[in-house]
Amino acid sequence: MHRLALDADPASRSNGRFPRAASEIARLNAEVARLQALCRRQATALERLTAILRRMRRGALALRDQNGELAGQVERVRLINAREAAGPSTSNAPDDSA
Repeated sequence: MHRLALDADPASRSNGRFPRAASEIARLNAEVARLQALCRRQATALERLTAILRRMRRGALALRDQNGELAGQVERVRLINAREAAGPSTSNAPDDSA
């Protein structure tokens, strides 16, 4: 008779925990599925953002290299303009005094 009393205790059938109702189990399973789907979406978004960031970094490096090249060209044009503004060099000019 004592054994029947133990069997009647719900905690004795579930390893010390109270069993959950089927509706609660279904709700928890749905919540787990929702969270798993959310996690997959976030992982996909992170992968896409990582790929975008890689492209942006490559583009930034290319722009930096191009900017260096353009700065060099601008400096060469400035030097040419400065020489032209200064007029012909006296060492290269023909002597008109004779």
